[in-house]
Amino acid sequence: LPDARISPVARHLLGLYPRPTSSGISRNYIARPTQKEDLSQANIRVDHRFSDRDNLTVRYSYGRQDMYEAYSEDTASIPGFGDFVKDRTQNALIHYERILGPRTVNSLRVGFNRFARRLLSENARTDVGQLLGVDWLNVNPRSFGYPSMTIAGWSKIGEGSNLPILRATNTFEISEALSLNRGKHLFKTGVQVRRLQLNSVLDLLVRGSLSFSGALSGSGISDFLLGYPSFALRAEADNPMALRSTSLGAYLQDEWQLSPRLTLTLGMRYEYDTPPIDPTNRMSTLNWTSESIVPVGTNGVSRSGLKPDRNNLAPRFGFAWSLNSRTVLRGGYGLYFDSGMLEVNTAQYFNPPRFNMSVYFPSMQGLLTLQKPFPVTNGY
Repeated sequence: LPDARISPVARHLLGLYPRPTSSGISRNYIARPTQKEDLSQANIRVDHRFSDRDNLTVRYSYGRQDMYEAYSEDTASIPGFGDFVKDRTQNALIHYERILGPRTVNSLRVGFNRFARRLLSENARTDVGQLLGVDWLNVNPRSFGYPSMTIAGWSKIGEGSNLPILRATNTFEISEALSLNRGKHLFKTGVQVRRLQLNSVLDLLVRGSLSFSGALSGSGISDFLLGYPSFALRAEADNPMALRSTSLGAYLQDEWQLSPRLTLTLGMRYEYDTPPIDPTNRMSTLNWTSESIVPVGTNGVSRSGLKPDRNNLAPRFGFAWSLNSRTVLRGGYGLYFDSGMLEVNTAQYFNPPRFNMSVYFPSMQGLLTLQKPFPVTNGY
């Protein structure tokens, strides 16, 4: 290619590829990545016995992890596009136990759990748009970095398209349990309430993704040097996530000693998880009646976009049978319901109008270029 034909932007990006580390016919780059990790943890616990009947336990735990990963999820061969992980965890518990009688014990627990993660690209402090002299990388400073670029026959370069991830989850819990020993029957009953909170930012594909297939000049690298992408896509996002949900549970169990050798456990648990909602109703979902994307809480769509499930009855059955002095046969059966990890609801943040994905390709109206890979007229 004549030097004058090489795109200035491509010339800079080509410098992101490392030099070969081996000589000979096959001059390859051999990666020797180093991962750095710093872990710290602190725990404190206090147990206090007020009387023969009253016991109190207070516990607090804190953990931190700072890590550098040489490669993020979708960049597995070229250095310089790893990520920085900062995790912070907190856990607290207050447990008060009171003996109400010789055969009755009451237990009250109050708990809190928090997990916070900041997952940033390696070049999160570099304004690449200004560095390259282009205006299509004018992104929020938290999303600074290189776009994802795929060149046919070459290794992929650029940041992970799913970065940054900023997330914090809080769980508040209170539970009450009562145990009653009535000879051959040991009854246990209790209730549990959990409040779940999620606050998160995921700037998916906001830096864009460019592909150079060789369809225009015959090879992927020549398309790249000329600055002619054969395919491009980019997202515009203003969709911070904030979900709230409440989980309720209640149970009753009987451990029945039928004989010195056989014990049956019979129980029933009820679960109800409120469909997660956003206090500001920023989610959008499909309205099956109108066949259109609508904001939640409008046009007959619930604020969560989901229907509640109120019939979660979970029976339990177990047995312990002593065959002889050295052998015990145990078995059990149960139904269990999970409150989930809010994946279904977070997907509703990635719909218009707060999240829009545009696809671009060369057409009769003109080619895509590294100076203007996302033209208004060529996008869908």
